[in-house]
Amino acid sequence: MKFLRGRRPHAAEMSETKILVALVFVNFVSISGFGMLLPVFALYGEQIGASGTQITWAIASFSLGQLLSGALFGRLSDHYGRRPLMIVGMLGTALLYIGHVFATVPEVLILVRFGAGIASGSFALSFAAGSDISTPGNRARVLGIIGAGFSFGFIFGPAIGGFAAGLVPEASAFAFICVIGAILSVVAALATALLLPETRRRGAQDGSTERPRVRDMLRQREFLIVLLVCLTGTTGMSMMHGVFILFADHVLLLAPLGIGLIYTFTGVFGVATQAGAVGPLTERFGEHRILILSSIMVCAGMATIGSSTGIALALVGTTAVAIGFSLLTTATTALASLIAAESMQGTALGVLQTMTSLGRFVGPAVAGPIYDLQGPPAPFYWGAALMLLLSAGAVAWRPSVGHGARREATTG
Repeated sequence: MKFLRGRRPHAAEMSETKILVALVFVNFVSISGFGMLLPVFALYGEQIGASGTQITWAIASFSLGQLLSGALFGRLSDHYGRRPLMIVGMLGTALLYIGHVFATVPEVLILVRFGAGIASGSFALSFAAGSDISTPGNRARVLGIIGAGFSFGFIFGPAIGGFAAGLVPEASAFAFICVIGAILSVVAALATALLLPETRRRGAQDGSTERPRVRDMLRQREFLIVLLVCLTGTTGMSMMHGVFILFADHVLLLAPLGIGLIYTFTGVFGVATQAGAVGPLTERFGEHRILILSSIMVCAGMATIGSSTGIALALVGTTAVAIGFSLLTTATTALASLIAAESMQGTALGVLQTMTSLGRFVGPAVAGPIYDLQGPPAPFYWGAALMLLLSAGAVAWRPSVGHGARREATTG
């Protein structure tokens, strides 16, 4: 417990830049371990006799675990702080990576992925930390930079996983990568303990007689709309994510290294978008227009993937999805943070993480049976249709928060 409570500088004693660097590093290390599993996950599932539906359900069970724990981690962090909850989540993730080694039948793999999802409910706390140290005017930029840490993990994680899979016999590749993932999670926990200060503002909950209540936030119409946007967008994108490793194996005929390199290639564009483009684009167009643009991009990208039979067209589609979804997630996170009160930042972003997890559960859970019954392209076309519906809804919505809303009020 001393490891969790040890005296570290508070955020007020460190610059925003140093805190951002620490958050990006921690996110990078955490997600690298997760990304390493992607190139070998479908191959391992088939080794233990899992069908396409069971493989996607294992992917979906991870998000179901996040769904159940995300809001709880957020609420606890509003009361106890971001840092200790992040450390607990990372150590739990390390233990669950070891548990993957013993998942030798599809049902156990699904169960272990569910437990890993519960532990990873702490991932949203880095965004809560970002909202703590930012202002409404620069929040989209700060959250975009933090999101870039996750994207960096997706850049290098799959490439490392694909490369590492070739270093050992095929039958041992999954276990080998799980051990590396466990080590990376412990490193992330140590980095959080040593480098990251507590960012929750002193007094935000201390001494308060009333804790934040989720139901109070759910009475806000605009917050509900943001949650619906997040759920719809994540479900559509996750229909692609849930079956792409199968599509790459069965249609594109790629080995684990090739699958990892695709994730790496598209991850570069996700990082560039979040680290360099989100801030200027939001300042220029506002979060609302970014929502519209991003949903159209994801729609077009998924339709392109579904029609591809070779690597070139698939890369065009996955790149469009990576850029579009990076814009979409940052815009929705910024809007949710702007709508929520200062004392409820962790709670708000935890609820948003819950919607993200629900979408990542529903998307793969639906896409797997569609893949088995209607063929490899079908989930991508269904996901594109859902994103088209989202873009139409975004056009009809007129939010009262965000850069675009303030600019309209000034010019009006």
